[in-house]
Amino acid sequence: MTQTSSMLQPAGVFAAASLLSLATALPALAQAQSTATYRLTFNSAWSVGTHPASFPPDPHYSPLVGATHNDQAVLWAAGELASLGIERMAETGSTTMLRGEISALAATGVIGDTLLGGPMRLSPGQIEMTFEARRDHPLVSVVTMIAPSPDWFVGTQSLSLRGTNGWLDEIEYELWPYDSGTDSGASYTSPNLDTQPPEPIRRIADEFPFAGTPALGTFTFELIERTCTADFNDDGGEDVFDFLAFQNAFDAGDLSADIDGDGDLTLFDFLGFQNAFDSGC
Repeated sequence: MTQTSSMLQPAGVFAAASLLSLATALPALAQAQSTATYRLTFNSAWSVGTHPASFPPDPHYSPLVGATHNDQAVLWAAGELASLGIERMAETGSTTMLRGEISALAATGVIGDTLLGGPMRLSPGQIEMTFEARRDHPLVSVVTMIAPSPDWFVGTQSLSLRGTNGWLDEIEYELWPYDSGTDSGASYTSPNLDTQPPEPIRRIADEFPFAGTPALGTFTFELIERTCTADFNDDGGEDVFDFLAFQNAFDAGDLSADIDGDGDLTLFDFLGFQNAFDSGC
């Protein structure tokens, strides 16, 4: 092992603080960041008992599809026109085109991970999936078709998994029905009636057949595990003791301080840790 910590002789946290401006100016250190693994549980209460008006035979949902992303990505939004991918998902349950749109966005760096989950074959019911989110892509958008229906769906749009103190332990999100604005059918089993021109996506909780009924169900996002570069002593918080623990490991030539993962301890590891520490988890 080549120890190169002699490049930097940190004399304590206060001496290291003088490196702040340089650390924050190094975009290559973006990999030194917090990640979180979440369990998404889709609970559907949608039934003839909760939504009796015109209730359909074989109530179910299409496969879950979505992504983690930053605030530069929009998979769908109420008041905006649906993309072709959202239209296909809401009308037929197909995820192919929407997955293609997500892949195209991923090429621009605004998408973290694609989320793909199973269908719910009969409602009421429950399904689960797990996914990973990163601090630079902390928002989650995930949708599923209400089936059968003309073009109705439920989902989240740019829901943040982070609060002021970092990753949220649990979020329970109520699912209300939305119309994609691409089919003019008025009931679950209406024949196809293409809407021309397309209309903006809108919430239809106060319209037939959903008026006066509760939410169709919930998405619950539960934090399973997190990794945090700044929590170096792994005590669940970020404080001066993490900085001191990192400095001790760095000075001792311990490769646990190899923040950039290049196999050596260099100035860039020290700056990478400080960048993560200043940003928080």
